[in-house]
Amino acid sequence: MVKRGFDAVDKRFDAVDTRFERVESRLDRVEKKVNTLPDKDYLTAKLADLKGDLVVLARKQDEKTNLLIEMLARKKVLGSSEVDALRAIEVFPVPRTAPSSA
Repeated sequence: MVKRGFDAVDKRFDAVDTRFERVESRLDRVEKKVNTLPDKDYLTAKLADLKGDLVVLARKQDEKTNLLIEMLARKKVLGSSEVDALRAIEVFPVPRTAPSSA
């Protein structure tokens, strides 16, 4: 009678062991996936690189826009108030020299 009770408990332990093994294998797979994810330092470096690239592109676009404003102002296509308004929204302000009175 006692042996039957132990046999039942033993079967339950075997079932629990099987479940633990499955959980362990699933956790191993999750751990492998987590270990392949990029870490914070890597992401920070990549974001800094991207930010630098975007600043370079924005600066080039700003230079083109400033050149266009200057050309249109020289050809008197834009009035001085329009030029001032456009210069006021520059992304990267360029120091300008005052026009000479000579």
